[in-house]
Amino acid sequence: MAQLSQRLRDAADKQDWRALAGADQNVVTLLSGAGRDDVLSRSEREALQDLESAHQLARLQCANAIDLLSQRMVELQANREGWLAYALHNNQDNPEA
Repeated sequence: MAQLSQRLRDAADKQDWRALAGADQNVVTLLSGAGRDDVLSRSEREALQDLESAHQLARLQCANAIDLLSQRMVELQANREGWLAYALHNNQDNPEA
């Protein structure tokens, strides 16, 4: 679990979304294999809490990245007319391009 927690943190810090998705799938696999009646040792409970913290941090970093991307898309949409005018003007000045 400690390695999985670190993988989640590293992937989120690097914004490596593919690696993060893989690590998240590993979390699902790990947790779906654990029985509800399993009694966890203290160290296992601590490792599980660390995994939960790493997962929450990764979710926050994903949400922040989504917010930034959404803002960027709004900016691009707002500047769309300017880009189109520039492209039209550039095409008229350079008809061979």
